[in-house]
This record gives sequence, C-alpha cells and structure tokens, in this order.
Amino acid sequence: MSRPGSLRARWLGPSLTRRLIVSLLLAFVLVWAALLLLYWQRWAQGREARLQQTVDQVLAQLRPEHSAAEAALRLRSIDELSQQELQDAGQSTRAGFILRDRRLPDDAPPVYVAERLRELPGLNWQLSPGRCSLPGQDCLLRSRSNARWALHRISLPMSDRQIFAGIHQALLPLLLLAFPLILLPLWLAVTRGLAPLNRLSRELRQRRPEDLSPLPPALQQALRHRELQPLVQALQSLLGRLRGHLERERGFVDDAAHELRTPMAWISAQAHVLRRAEDAGAREQAGRQLDAAVARASHLVEQLLALARMEAASAPVPQDLDLAEWLREQLLTFLPEAERSGIELSLDAPEHLPWRVEPQALASIVGNLIGNALRYAGHGAQLELQLLHDPAQPDVLELWVKDDGPGIPPEAQGRLFQRFQRGPKGSTPVEGAGLGLAIVQQASLRLGASLSLLSPRPELKPPRGCAFGVRLPMASRA
Repeated sequence: MSRPGSLRARWLGPSLTRRLIVSLLLAFVLVWAALLLLYWQRWAQGREARLQQTVDQVLAQLRPEHSAAEAALRLRSIDELSQQELQDAGQSTRAGFILRDRRLPDDAPPVYVAERLRELPGLNWQLSPGRCSLPGQDCLLRSRSNARWALHRISLPMSDRQIFAGIHQALLPLLLLAFPLILLPLWLAVTRGLAPLNRLSRELRQRRPEDLSPLPPALQQALRHRELQPLVQALQSLLGRLRGHLERERGFVDDAAHELRTPMAWISAQAHVLRRAEDAGAREQAGRQLDAAVARASHLVEQLLALARMEAASAPVPQDLDLAEWLREQLLTFLPEAERSGIELSLDAPEHLPWRVEPQALASIVGNLIGNALRYAGHGAQLELQLLHDPAQPDVLELWVKDDGPGIPPEAQGRLFQRFQRGPKGSTPVEGAGLGLAIVQQASLRLGASLSLLSPRPELKPPRGCAFGVRLPMASRA
C-alpha cells in the first residue's frame, strides 16, 4: 500500500501532466476573456446600427393612408414581437416605439406609446431626432418619418455588467463542453509521448552499476522521435565516455601494479641479500641498491598520487604572482640535479611579469618538463626555459622548455602524453615511470592551457633536441 508521503509527492510534486492541464485551463480562461471582450465590443458597436435598422424596417410598414387606429394596432403587434425576440436573445426588454401623427399639433398626444415606456418616470414626449430626455438613465433614441408618421424607438440599454453576464452565460456551456473534448486527446498524446521515457527510466533503473553498454536497439527505436534524439545522443555519448574512462582506469591500475612490481621485487631481493650478506662490501652494495629501489618506488607512488590529485581536483584557485621571479625560484631547485648530469640551465624571461595562475598546477607542468629534459637530454646538453609575452595579447603567454638532446622520433610523439609511456631509450638507461607528461597534460587541461611539441628543433644545426610549449591564458578573477 502506498504511503501518504509517496502519494503527496506524486500529486503535489512536479508533473508534466498537471502542468498540461493547468496550461489548458489557463488557455481556456484567456480564450473566454478574449471572446467576452470581442462579443461585448461587437455588441456595443452595433447597438445603435441595429436600433436604426429596426426603426427603418418598422416605418416601411406604416403607410400614410393608414388610419391612426390601424397604424397603432399594426405597431403594437410589431412591438410585442420585437420584445419577444429581445427576451429570447437575453437582451434588454426596456425598449419600445412611440408613433406621432405629423399632421397633428406638436403638443398633441402620440398615436401610440408602448406600455413599457408609459411606466418610465420623467419621459418627455416632446421628442426630437437624436435626443432623448430621461432623467438619471442612459437613453438611446432613433427616429424616422415619412409623409405622415414620425416613428421613435427608445431603448434603455443594459449596463456593462448585464452585458458581460449575458455573454458569459452564452459562452460558458460551450467552453465547458469543449474542455474535456480537447483535454482527452492531449492527455492521451502526452501519455503516449512519455511512454518511451518511462521505458528508458526502467531500463536504466534495472541495469547493474558496471553495465555501461549502449542502449539496446529496441529502446533506441522507441526513442526515435526527433524531440527525444538529443537526449538519446547525449546519453549514448555519456555512456561511451564512461566506458572509456573506466577502461582507462582499469588500464591505469594494471599498469601501476606492473610498474610497482619491479621496484618491490628489487626491494625484496636486496633486503634478502642484505640479510644474508657476510662481508661489509656486499652489505653496502645491497644497501645502495635497496635505497635506489625504494627511491624509485617512492617516486612512482608520488607521481601516481599527483596524477590522481590532478584528475580529481576541484576548481582551480588562482593566485597573483610575479611569474618571472617564480620561474627563477623553480629553476634553482633543479640546479643540483643539472650539475650532476652535466647539463647547463638557463632562463630567458622578462625581469618581472605579473600573472594570475594556480601555482600548484603550473609547478607540476614546469617540474615534470624540466625533470624529463634532465633525464633524457644527456650529459653536456643545454636546457633553456623561455617565457614569452606579447603585449598585443596581454592575457596569454607562452612557456617553452627547450633542450638540444637527441630529440623524440616522430613515431613516438603521438603516444608520448599517455600514461606509462616512456621516451625512446638512449645510450644511457633512464629511470622513470612514464607518468611525467601525463601529469603535464592533466595540469594543462586544468589551467585551460594548450600543449605543443617540436622535435627536432629546426633552428639547431643539425636539427635535434625538442621543445615543449605551453600556451597559458591568465586566470579570470572570481
């Protein structure tokens, strides 16, 4: 049995069907108001014309040769018939004819006065065309005359409230009849239109968490409608990206386990040798190899953590800093390693360059690019860090890390930024996990920067070495 809370959520929560019904009711109210105003305007505009037309038609039936009694009798029958028609139409019955004989003096009583008009207090029988004297009331008068008879039609029109009430009574039954006739097809159309979405929700609800396969063909056929295609395409794209992400994560875990297996095996082996070695020389050598294996494992773990933090980090938190001075400080940290490798470090940058950037992400870019160059450029190479800023583009700068080492062959450049992809092996073995450039790519994406690689460098003779470029935009202020 449904709980009260679920029923309340079902009937009071957001609902397209209820929105349709409310919208339809609102449309009917607007149509009712528009028709009410339209009919009132037409009735008001045609009121005097209809009154004049009635007078003309009645006068045409009164001949000059008719006697006064005959004319009064004929006019009485016409007047009663006209009143019955007005009553059937729901209009005011406070109207009637007055007939005067033009051959009689002006102060002579009329030949015919409608009984309804005799009851009106203050009516002036001295009528002139276009004028009606009736104190305290709105009075309409239309007159026509022939050779003998002067016919007047007096009408006390209904108030605007009475007019609106009459039109409302005429329109309301029609609108009440039309509402269910329009609502039922629309409700059926909405129900059938939502059926594919309900089927899609059931399909997704019944899936296992690890099931990221595309939507089945039968469901795609049910969602073939043009209005639903953007949703289907977005969902298919999302499932595809999730599949790719999950596959990369699985590959990442497998590669990480494989990369960790080697230093852990070395650690285990050297610890065994260290424990069983009998002379000091063997123990010292085993200790050095154990330290190297621990350092390699520690470096790999640090890079894995750095890559994970970069991918899972929240929005960047940029800071204002002097980028030129900041690069000098970063370069100083690599001087000892450069001296051990026999590599010359240099910086080509302005004296000062104020910039707004996230330092942690930029440090990952600069540190990994310089670290890779120190490992791969080779003994005696030159490593240059170049900072370029064009005043014509004040919100963009370029940062280049250049070396004159052996370079990177074209066939290896396409996969260079993938995880666990190492550069080409030179004459000297290079230790590394192949994560540095993957971290550079993630940090660049985080900063909205673009990466470029130029290898070999054409300005060198012969062409050799490589240059990594970072086009870095200035971070906007929150």
